[in-house]
Amino acid sequence: MTQRLYRPIPNFTEWNEPDDTIQIERVSYELSNSLSTAAPEAIAAVTRKLGREAAAESGAIEDLYKLGPGHTRTIASEEPGWEDVLTRQSAEALSIFDSQVDAYDFVRQEAQGQVESGEYWIKQLHAHVCRNQKTYKAAILLGDGSIGLVDRPLVPGRYREDASHTIRRDGEKIPFCPITDLLPEMHRLAEQVESPDFQNAHPVTQAAYVHYCLTHIHPFSDGNGRTARAWASLYTYKAYGIPLIVYSDRRGTYLQSLEAANEGGYGDLIRHFQYRTIDTLSRAQQELDSASNSSIEDHLASLLEIKPTDARITLASAQEVAYKIANHISSELHAMAVRLNSAGEGSFSLKIDKPEYQIDTLVVAVTGSLKTPASVTSRIELALHTSGDLTSMYLFNIHARRRTPAAASMFSTVSDMRMTYEDAFPQLATSAIDRIELLIDKILRDLIGDLQRSLRSVLRQGGLSAE
Repeated sequence: MTQRLYRPIPNFTEWNEPDDTIQIERVSYELSNSLSTAAPEAIAAVTRKLGREAAAESGAIEDLYKLGPGHTRTIASEEPGWEDVLTRQSAEALSIFDSQVDAYDFVRQEAQGQVESGEYWIKQLHAHVCRNQKTYKAAILLGDGSIGLVDRPLVPGRYREDASHTIRRDGEKIPFCPITDLLPEMHRLAEQVESPDFQNAHPVTQAAYVHYCLTHIHPFSDGNGRTARAWASLYTYKAYGIPLIVYSDRRGTYLQSLEAANEGGYGDLIRHFQYRTIDTLSRAQQELDSASNSSIEDHLASLLEIKPTDARITLASAQEVAYKIANHISSELHAMAVRLNSAGEGSFSLKIDKPEYQIDTLVVAVTGSLKTPASVTSRIELALHTSGDLTSMYLFNIHARRRTPAAASMFSTVSDMRMTYEDAFPQLATSAIDRIELLIDKILRDLIGDLQRSLRSVLRQGGLSAE
């Protein structure tokens, strides 16, 4: 096993701006427009949900507990029995999660004021992150020459007092900051953060820099990664009102970008945080739209109440991934169809066509029909287009469009969402699944709204009114 010497943290002036600030500002602008018209309770609900999601995933990255498909959304949404996801794994998992939620709440509140991210503040943040953690695992050399693990007390907010290192996936031993240099390094980090260059930098670069430096120094006995991700969120909270969410099912990409930064390739980490910021901004807008509207069942109930007054990337692999996305969308729509057809009491039906190619676009058609008191139909198509430019960051675009029988070749946009290849390979990421669910929620509400308008029009043409 090879070992290198500790390399001091870089000056901030060595770090660059993100590749695509225009894209970040575009989605941020769209979210700002949505926030300007959203109800305060909807904004509060989405803010709380995203903070809980960041907290849950941060613990899972460190293997403090496991999160399977759907678990993060269950915990973040506080669905009935969400605590069981954690308590059935260990007695400490729920309390550890609670302390991480506390840390993200602390950062969000701090972001609303004038924060001086000095050493005292960093220790405060670590104390929030590890508030409910009593011990940590320490490696010791046993009598037979092997390495063993023992539990040692963890004091939240206190720097470590012993040497520490990590072992990369290739077996190389990477030392963290020596104890003799820890205080000077942390002092220098605080100076860099207060420098004019840092203060005037893009928030994504700020987030990436503090995250890298804190994990590189590793000033605490445990909780450094969780504290670094929460600290990075300070800058995304200040700029955009959202936390930085790093998903545990994409842990490999995250660690690769940190390893690249250790070799001086800071751009990979900045780029990774850029993608995560764009994804969370888009996700926040979808969550806000969902929180600002009534449920699909309520939309359907409103429809049914309308009565007359008398009553690597290659083209082949990209297409394969596109089919995977389309089949997932189709499966989710079929599940919704079962629910809504049952609630429709025989009067309403929802039909989902199989995904089919139309030129270079996979199309899943959704048709809603109402039989009584008048026969009306509405159709929305989810068109999944794969970019011809395989180097494009957003390789897939899911475009929801409305097609009417009167103008079969004409479409109007309902909604759309973009996805990267990484979002769906080797399997759909947690964030992608959640965003697809929110997109389906929106198009079904729009479809039922179309039926409402069509039914009222038919009734008026027949000389009847609607109540």
